[in-house]
Amino acid sequence: MKDHATNQREKEKIEIELFHQDKHLFPHPEKTLYGQPFWYIHPAKERLEKDVKNKLHESMTPKYLWMTCSECQDFYLHNFGKCIYAEAVKQFNKTYWQLWRNKTVMKIHREQTKKNKLEWGQKKKAKEVVELVTQWQDCKKMMQRSNCICQKLIHFLHVFIWKIVFLKWCLIDG
Repeated sequence: MKDHATNQREKEKIEIELFHQDKHLFPHPEKTLYGQPFWYIHPAKERLEKDVKNKLHESMTPKYLWMTCSECQDFYLHNFGKCIYAEAVKQFNKTYWQLWRNKTVMKIHREQTKKNKLEWGQKKKAKEVVELVTQWQDCKKMMQRSNCICQKLIHFLHVFIWKIVFLKWCLIDG
């Protein structure tokens, strides 16, 4: 297993090196086909995120916001306005999607927990039945060897009855 893991790590390192070599062979273009820089790697994106977070987009028009930021002027005004709207919607809806994700994950967690609890209960019940059968067999052997049969029989019946009550309780609640 350790050899397999080390082999996998070595293969992974080789693949990463090959990926970086390919990346250097085909560099990312600086501008799009329309002559603008790529938005997702441009510093104007981070600046706009801060401005929207500080709600500057509500007090300024897109043109004024575009004019105040030198990085933003690398983009056309109408494209920058779309970016402002997209960023505002993204930040506004972020809480909704986080809540939706948390609810979905919690639902999956509850279902998995319920399934695991049911499986655990079934395994425990099966184990209890096996233990009762072995105790019954041990008691039968003991009673055959023993002189004080009545005392041991009473003790065994007491334990046996309580275990049956416990199993019935588990079956009803489980």
